[in-house]
Amino acid sequence: MGQGLFQRIDGNEGQIKLLPIGAVVGILGEWSLVRRRARDGDGYDDEGLYDLRATLTKVTRSLFHDADYTRDVRITVDKKSKKQYRVKCEPGFETTLNGNILLMEGVKLWPVE
Repeated sequence: MGQGLFQRIDGNEGQIKLLPIGAVVGILGEWSLVRRRARDGDGYDDEGLYDLRATLTKVTRSLFHDADYTRDVRITVDKKSKKQYRVKCEPGFETTLNGNILLMEGVKLWPVE
């Protein structure tokens, strides 16, 4: 999946693990990945950045917010092939958890081998 090939994609499978220990701290239910608009509102971001919004069906808040670990967020975009992508925020963008809603702004996708 190349960058900038889609404006929006929806799914309902994913997870959040803590690295390097591999503990699952979140399960993604419904999620949507939407291409970021340009700062002037005209067209799309040339960097190929997206925003991820997901409803978490399970989350361990204390571990999710633990700064000693790195969160590894993965989404499954094709249930048949189980193709997964790692979702990472670019520098200057944030990840927030409000209730069971996860918002990751300014993300890029990296295929999981």
